[in-house]
Amino acid sequence: PVSSDGSPPKRTRQRPMGSSDYLERAKQVQAVMSKTSRGDSASMVEELTADKTPGATRSAIEALVFIDMVGSTSLVSKYGDDYVLEMKEQLKKVVTTETKREKVLFTKGTGDGFMLTFPEAENAVKASLGIMKGIGKLNKGVPEPRQIKLRFGVHLGQINIDSGGDRLGNAANFTARIEGVKPDQLQHSDQGEMDFPLTDRIFASETVVQELQDGGK
Repeated sequence: PVSSDGSPPKRTRQRPMGSSDYLERAKQVQAVMSKTSRGDSASMVEELTADKTPGATRSAIEALVFIDMVGSTSLVSKYGDDYVLEMKEQLKKVVTTETKREKVLFTKGTGDGFMLTFPEAENAVKASLGIMKGIGKLNKGVPEPRQIKLRFGVHLGQINIDSGGDRLGNAANFTARIEGVKPDQLQHSDQGEMDFPLTDRIFASETVVQELQDGGK
């Protein structure tokens, strides 16, 4: 898991999320990343979420989700703008359906994905799993190179909310880094190698995992 206090992460074995029970599958959501390494997606989101006003109007504890549609630039070059726009529209429909079920508080497009917030970590994880499942159904029968591939980052923390309702601050940036974590940002442990998926994955912070465990999930 990722420690939001900056302590060194450990590489842990990731179990497959094969159960249909959302709460049981939520136990298996985890993330590992370097406290200092940052990916391109994190840099982009830091710009999007930087608080450029004199001060946010209020703050709140919310569960955050970042979703990235992987490889969209390459898909545009291969199949054209119209095809990718249709993919994004399909993703938007699934995201809208699944997040409404989980009492979504805030939704913002990030170009190739979404930033979402929810009242609780359980809502965020269940929405992420629902979106993954919905996109999996859409991908059936579609050739592998043209399928929608996603990455998710999930975190729980204090978020600043500006006068327009936008969510800003360190918790958003941290969630983006979880979403974009790369294999070379992992540290070895004595638990052996981990099968590290590059796409179709949900990575969660240690805070989220602990919150679910404390709630008996």
